[in-house]
Amino acid sequence: MKNTEDRNNLKQRFAPYSKMDADQLLEAFCGNSELQKEFGSNRLETTLSAFLDFIRFIKQNYENSPIQQEEEWRSLIETSYDEIKEEIRRIRRETKKSPASGGEKTDLAKVPISELIKQGESHSLEFKETLEYNIEKKEKNKDILHSSLKTIAGFLNAKGGTLLIGVDNLGKIRGIKRDLSIMKHGNNDRFEQKIRNCLKDRFKPQPIGKVNISFEKFTEGMICRVDVQTSREIVHLDNEVYVRDGNTTQKLEGQSLTDWIQQRSN
Repeated sequence: MKNTEDRNNLKQRFAPYSKMDADQLLEAFCGNSELQKEFGSNRLETTLSAFLDFIRFIKQNYENSPIQQEEEWRSLIETSYDEIKEEIRRIRRETKKSPASGGEKTDLAKVPISELIKQGESHSLEFKETLEYNIEKKEKNKDILHSSLKTIAGFLNAKGGTLLIGVDNLGKIRGIKRDLSIMKHGNNDRFEQKIRNCLKDRFKPQPIGKVNISFEKFTEGMICRVDVQTSREIVHLDNEVYVRDGNTTQKLEGQSLTDWIQQRSN
């Protein structure tokens, strides 16, 4: 009975892909039209061709496959999707140049949001699809909020940076309307106040004057921009220290924290 239920669940997950053509698959997994504009069709096709071949193979064979095979395919799809996202980030890093100087952009606070999105996530740039809205459960989630706050803390303790809320990790604009829908009288002011209250109540010392919050409206939705300057003092979030490391934010403790404090003082 359990195998039958598992198989039905897997079939439900694969069914939408089995009906899609190549362009629809690209759109579902990678936002095809936007990536086409950014990279050009030839480069995009090279990047994604192996993945699309894999999906086409599943479409042709999964109906009569054993349950174990479908579980393996599901795992491979998730792995391939992560690899695609990393490849897209790599291409963006390679092409991240300043129009004026021809070098890498260093002061992100002066760069328009549309240009930041093209750059992709980096040591000093992070995308968050929502501030505290859980997309799957359609409800407020404190862990999602903590993730955004960790990023701000990491920027404060490193070399600063910019957080864009309302942009998914592939650079697609999603807007902040879902976060606003779970706020009382949700609007931009309430959204900023939510972040400001967290900075006041959960960050020690308070990063006064170090965090600027602004909003910009796009056709796809409103984006919240959080520009963060470096703090001379070590900033704690909920009594923990976070530091930006590459395009991730790490919590430091024990010997790692001791070593980092020593390096910072030097």
